[in-house]
Order: sequence, then C-alpha cells, then structure tokens
Amino acid sequence: MADAAIFTRSQIIWLLCLKRVSGSLSMVGSSLIVRAVLSDRKNKLSKPYHRILLCMSFVDIIGSAALMAGTSAMPKGSPGTYDISIGNMNTCVAQGFFLQLFLAVPLYNLFLSYYYVLTIKYSWSERKIKKKFEPIVHVVALGFPIVTAISGVFLGIFNPIRLGCWIAPNP
Repeated sequence: MADAAIFTRSQIIWLLCLKRVSGSLSMVGSSLIVRAVLSDRKNKLSKPYHRILLCMSFVDIIGSAALMAGTSAMPKGSPGTYDISIGNMNTCVAQGFFLQLFLAVPLYNLFLSYYYVLTIKYSWSERKIKKKFEPIVHVVALGFPIVTAISGVFLGIFNPIRLGCWIAPNP
C-alpha cells in the first residue's frame, strides 16, 4: 500500500475513538430498540414494521461491534497502523465478514422507506405487506449481505485497509 501512512498516529487514534464512540452509541440505540420490541412480543412482533426494525437492529449491533474493533482486528504490524493493530488474518477476515453483513442495515432502512410509501401512499394493509412485501424485504436485505460475506471469505478478499479490514487486495 503506497498510501499506508496517510494518517499520523494521533489521527489514527482520534479516528478509532470516533469509530468506537459512534459504534457504541449505535449499539446502545439498537439494543434499546430490540428491548422495546421484544418487551411487548405479542403485540409488536405481529406487525411487519416491528419485525423489519428488529432485524435491522440485530444486524446493526453486530456490525457496530465489527466497526468498533477498528485496527485491533488487523494483523499485528499492518502498514500504517503504527503498531496499534493486535489481530491476525483470521480476525481481519472475521471483521470483513461482519462489516459486509452490516450492509443489511441500509437495505433494511431502504425497505422501511418503501414500507411507509406502501402504507401511506398506497394504503396497503398490514396483511398485504406481510404477504407480498415482507418476504422480499428479508430475502434481499439479509440475502445479499450474507451471500457476499460468505463469498468474500472464500475468495479471500477481506484484507487490511486503513482503519480496519474489509474488501481490499492482498497486502
């Protein structure tokens, strides 16, 4: 990597702190959503909106944890990390896998927007959404990230990048 030392050590530390703070806040928020939905299972899990929100929150908790790992998951001595990295290639691949799964969050968010369009503009009932829309939501929102994450592991494309591990050429 020609630009491996693009950040100074203090910049990397600040960026990692920002990732950990934002990741922590995201995990707390998503955990509160999970708790709110599961605390009234009978009522809330009967609604497609809450099931979509619950799945999005579960994935966000996992992805935020992977994001918070930052350079810790990178192989020890990775270029440009100033010896902050403490992981190995297995931890790097695991982080890449979970960050790829994290793509389900914006997909779920997109589908929540469609949910509102269908209910508000087109007056779809919850029954119609449950039958025609919700299965597509989960297949696409979870299917694409899971398939690409598993493929990434087998193709060996999860490698160290500036502040963590994700899709990158072999170092």
